[in-house]
Amino acid sequence: MTTYKEQRSQENMYRFPYHWFPEMPLFQFARTEKQRIIFDIIQKFLVSKSYQYLDVGCGDGRWTTDIHDFLANKLHANVISSGIDFSDQAIGFAKLISPWIEFKVYRGENIPFPDNHFSLTSTIEVLEHIEDGSEELFLAEIWRVTKPDGLVILTTPSWNLPVPPHHFRHYSVDRLTTLVEACGFKLLEIRGYGTACPTRLAKIRKKMGKIPRLWRVWKYTVSEANLDRAQDLIVALRPVKK
Repeated sequence: MTTYKEQRSQENMYRFPYHWFPEMPLFQFARTEKQRIIFDIIQKFLVSKSYQYLDVGCGDGRWTTDIHDFLANKLHANVISSGIDFSDQAIGFAKLISPWIEFKVYRGENIPFPDNHFSLTSTIEVLEHIEDGSEELFLAEIWRVTKPDGLVILTTPSWNLPVPPHHFRHYSVDRLTTLVEACGFKLLEIRGYGTACPTRLAKIRKKMGKIPRLWRVWKYTVSEANLDRAQDLIVALRPVKK
């Protein structure tokens, strides 16, 4: 379960819907590149044209909305989307910005939907926020609500990045693979996103990312990357159910 300290930290971050604010050019490119990878996974592994979609740990609903729009507008799918997060403030913003999506205040360890309900479930940069010892419970709930032929997309930082105070851990490929398979998932694909930079270079990148044209020097650090150098892991999973 998420600790009180983690909840306070998250509420402080959501004093405004920061994922929706205009980004510097480099990070606009970075979001587009991460979208490309996730949308490619969806096209490869989703098996239906009618979807129930759930985003677990949705925050202010930016990724929920991006994926909903991709399903509805690019794949021309019939989609009903939902998002859950423990932050009242984040869910409040999500409801205001994307009222066509159902957003609820719930924890990922207690998902308020029936078994085998969703054909697509995502959890974007959430697993590292789950308290030590509760990862299995969190993933078990995602397994429970996803259909046997459904798709789960999970992203989380790689151990190539230092662990900040508001994260509990980062993952190697082996550790993450062992965890998801132990929780009843078949690993369909794992891809790397971004190249991990030392702290000093990351600070330089952030400054240069604001400068027209010059930001392009750093594009390679926010593009798809080899797993051994990646800053994030993007994983496609299928629940194994009898």
